[in-house]
Amino acid sequence: MFFALAIVWYPHVRQNLKLLWKIADAILICICHGLVIIGYPIFYYAFQKMGSGIERTAFSMVLPILKTFYRVLFYYLCRSASGERITIVVVFNADLVNALFVNFCMQYQPSFMTTAGLMIANALQVVLMIRDIDVIRKRIADTGSEIVQLRKNDKFASKLPGDRFATTSMLPRATDIFQRYTFDTLKYDSTSAKKYGDPRASDLTIPRQQNSVLVAPLDSGPLDNPFDPSTKTMGDTLSELEQLERKYASLVRTLMYASEFAILTAYAEVITPIVYSLYLFTVFHMPNRDYYSQIASMDSNHLAKTVVNVLLYSLVELTSFAALTQTLKRRLNFSTMHQLVFVLDRQMIHVQTAIILWVFYTTQISLEHCGGKPCTAITWILFNRNCVRVLR
Repeated sequence: MFFALAIVWYPHVRQNLKLLWKIADAILICICHGLVIIGYPIFYYAFQKMGSGIERTAFSMVLPILKTFYRVLFYYLCRSASGERITIVVVFNADLVNALFVNFCMQYQPSFMTTAGLMIANALQVVLMIRDIDVIRKRIADTGSEIVQLRKNDKFASKLPGDRFATTSMLPRATDIFQRYTFDTLKYDSTSAKKYGDPRASDLTIPRQQNSVLVAPLDSGPLDNPFDPSTKTMGDTLSELEQLERKYASLVRTLMYASEFAILTAYAEVITPIVYSLYLFTVFHMPNRDYYSQIASMDSNHLAKTVVNVLLYSLVELTSFAALTQTLKRRLNFSTMHQLVFVLDRQMIHVQTAIILWVFYTTQISLEHCGGKPCTAITWILFNRNCVRVLR
């Protein structure tokens, strides 16, 4: 396949060498998907071979470790290719697949110990995400205080909207900074500079960047981050006030990224058990249920116990989702539900594609293509003869 793609893309790459990096990024995404397809089936096989009881319960704790590993893998290998979609790529690949296999564990080992262990791991993850958000909030507050203090001693302070930093919330402050500076270059907007009386404005002709639709900041990797005031060029060309304001805007975008990641993770863990329960109930009542090893030996009582266990876990996740939403709203002073709706609306195609891909893949793992009984050579020959007769 790669050889055929190389032949097709060779003329285009010769004309534009930048396409080579995009192709390399696409290959990295395929590699990440391949590693997911390899890693989780190995876990699934080992989990099935273990005896029921404490062994399976203990082994299910490997799932949070796998999720963390694949999160890091997708983030660092796919961030340059995914751009602003990096949260969608991480959550709806690493987290979604992990949540599906959590439901598998609850089906094969429907015990209170398994459910409680996975819930504790999930609660620890939520606590760590909130802790990271609080750390960023503290840095934003400290930077805002430095800006207010510096504006009091600035000779142009009377011409700058300095009172906004003391009276308005975080997002309007960042919006004001984005309106006065351009972030695609290391120089700021000459129009804004003239408006606020900066004598350096006569030397600047860089137009201001248009409004962005990004919800989260992008990690620039090894390149210099234009938002980072520690960059050497920025430190030489920008005033101390502008460096602090750029730092403030960068921290706000980082906070938006962290809140988006947290709310998307909680959302994926709520919807996955519901989708899996509906699938399990539907396939159980279909005539081809004998072809699925996980359902073939299941009776109505076992089905009811499994579905109730999975939906109970979903109810706990829904409670966690509501608590996380309210916690972030109090801490950030804006609704993360609006942020979630915005992301799902703008990235609807990518979200739906990932859900369909991984739900179908994970639920079809146990499918036996020859049915519940082994296919003998005689059965196969008779089947082919009947097909030939029908065709004639």
